[in-house]
Amino acid sequence: MTLAAEVLRPPDDEPEHSERPRVLVVDDEVDLQELVSRALRKTCDVTTAGSAIQALELARRSAFDVVLLDIMMPGQSGLEVCRTLRRQSAPGSLAIVMLTALDDSENRWKGLEAGADDYLVKPFDLRELSLRVNHFALVVRQQRVIRAQVRALRELVELRDDLTALVVHDLRNPLVAVRLALQSIELDCVLEPEQRELVNLGLRSANQVMDATSDLLQIRLLEANRLPLRCEETDLLGLTLGAVEMVRLAAHEKGVDIRFEISSAIAAEVDPTLVRRALENLLANAVRHTQGTIDVEVLSAGGRVVVSVADRGDGVPDDLKDNLFEKFGSVALLKKNARRGHGLGLHLVRLVAQAHGGSVEVDDREGGGATFRLLLPTHHRTA
Repeated sequence: MTLAAEVLRPPDDEPEHSERPRVLVVDDEVDLQELVSRALRKTCDVTTAGSAIQALELARRSAFDVVLLDIMMPGQSGLEVCRTLRRQSAPGSLAIVMLTALDDSENRWKGLEAGADDYLVKPFDLRELSLRVNHFALVVRQQRVIRAQVRALRELVELRDDLTALVVHDLRNPLVAVRLALQSIELDCVLEPEQRELVNLGLRSANQVMDATSDLLQIRLLEANRLPLRCEETDLLGLTLGAVEMVRLAAHEKGVDIRFEISSAIAAEVDPTLVRRALENLLANAVRHTQGTIDVEVLSAGGRVVVSVADRGDGVPDDLKDNLFEKFGSVALLKKNARRGHGLGLHLVRLVAQAHGGSVEVDDREGGGATFRLLLPTHHRTA
C-alpha cells in the first residue's frame, strides 16, 4: 500500500511547525482514515498512514503534534508503535491518542502503559475527536515553547557566568595594583592627617571591591559544585574572632560595638577559608544595618556548631525572610522598600553552609533587630 498521506501533507514550502496543528492518523482502514481526515482538516494539517512501518517512517521524517493510533493493525501493533514513538520523542513533544474497537479496560490500560495520553473507542464522535486533538496539540505546542524558553534561559545563565568570570579576572589585577600603590604611599610618604585618611579610605574601598569580586567567583564555583572543600579540624572560636577583627574598624567608624565572649575552643571539620568568608559577610551585614551593639556567640550542640550574630537594626519582616539569602534577594527586598539585603554576601553565606551540609537562618531579636545563625556540622560528610 502506498502512503495515502501524501495528498494530505502540507506543501513543501510550508514551515515544519505551521500555525495549524500537525496530526498523523495511523489506521489500516482507508475509509476511517478519510473520515477522520475530513473531520480534522478544518483546523489541522493531516497526514495518514496505513501501517506501523509507514507511521514510524513519517514520524522520523516530520514533527507531528498529535498521533491518532489504531491498536489493532496487521504486523506491528499500535501498542508497539506507541512505545517506539515514545522512545524516539522528547518528553512532552508528542501527544498519542489510541483508537480501539475493543471497549474493555485491559486494552485501555495497555495503551496508557505503552505511553498513550488518551484513547477513543470506535465508533467515536467526530466533534469530540476534533476537540481532543486540538486540545492535545495546544498543550504540546505550549510545552515546546516552554522548552525553548528554558534553553534560552540556560544560555543566558551560561553567558552571565562567563561574563562574571571575565569581569572578576579583569578587575583583580588593576585592584591589586591600586592596593599596592596606596600601601606604598602610606608607608613611604609623609602625609598630612587628611591625606592619610584619604589613602586609608582608598585602601578600604579597594579591599571591599576585592572582597566583592572574590564573592562573585566563589558563588559561581559553589553553584556549579566546582569549588572543592578543603576541610580540616578548625577552631571555630578562633575563626570567628578573626572575622570579628576584620570588621571591627568598620564597626568602630559607625559607633557599633561588637561583643564576643571567648570561652573554650570549639572544633569542627570545615573549610576554614570559606567559613571565615561567610562569617565576615554575616558580620559585615550586621555592621551595615545595626545601631548599637552586635552580640556574637559560638555554641556547640547536637553534633553541630552554631555561630549567632545578633544586631540591633531594623529587623527583617516575616514575608522577606525567605528572600534574604536568595541570589537576587536584595533586588526583591529593595522593591519592597526593605532596608535589609546587600549584594551577594548573604547568598554566599548560604552556599557555604549548604556545601558543608549545614544551613543559615534569621529570626527576630528580642528588643529589636535580627539574629542570624550559621549552623555547621562538626564533621564534614562527603557525598
